[in-house]
Amino acid sequence: MIRFLLQKFFYDLWDNLFRIMALNLGFLGSLSLVFVLPPLITGTIPALLFFCLLVFWLFVYLCAASAALESVSNYRTLSLKYFIKNLMPSLVPGTLLFLFSILVFIIIRFTIPVYLRFGTVLGAAAAFFCGWICLFFLGALQFYPAVYRRLGRRPLVSLKKCFILFFDNTGFCIFSLLVHLILTALIIPCPGWSLLFLDEGLRLRILKYDTPDSRWTGKDRRDRTPWNELLTEEREKTGRRSWRDFLFPWRQ
Repeated sequence: MIRFLLQKFFYDLWDNLFRIMALNLGFLGSLSLVFVLPPLITGTIPALLFFCLLVFWLFVYLCAASAALESVSNYRTLSLKYFIKNLMPSLVPGTLLFLFSILVFIIIRFTIPVYLRFGTVLGAAAAFFCGWICLFFLGALQFYPAVYRRLGRRPLVSLKKCFILFFDNTGFCIFSLLVHLILTALIIPCPGWSLLFLDEGLRLRILKYDTPDSRWTGKDRRDRTPWNELLTEEREKTGRRSWRDFLFPWRQ
């Protein structure tokens, strides 16, 4: 499943490269405002409030971009008009992600250093536990925009499904988090690539939950998921390409 996911992601990224780059440029432009505009405002509190407002806008932007990239995962072309249309519906998931991000930031920036300064085994254990909590939140909530869009637009229900997805697919979620960090942070802070990967990963992963076969429950479902059968139709839609097809698409 992982191999096919990477293949499909690369194909779809290549086919919509310039449109995704446009989404990335919009995000980079919004990100630059976070560092440029608040220092120009007089007063600490107004500057801080404006800074929080701009950061909140970034989360709304990410959720709207994820909604727009859903069409790419579904074998359609990315529409920037669809991105604009989804800005208002993205206020709710963007708010939840913004609040959880503040929580994670507080834990990493303040709580963990306080425990480490204790210099005791108990303090180190508490800091270690807080670190795992942050990893859990990051691993689960990375899928939240896609889950909110694909599995019902209910904030708390979507949050619960993210946690279930993490516990039921922990290895896959950690792998996705590593890919997400590499695409977002180590290359360039352009989230369009990682959002596409996460949406496609969720789309393929939930195929195993759509089967009525009662054998796939609990641990047995994870062990016996017949990915070759479930992905047959997806492989037919995706097809296979050579490097010549990528470089000269008009010759396919």
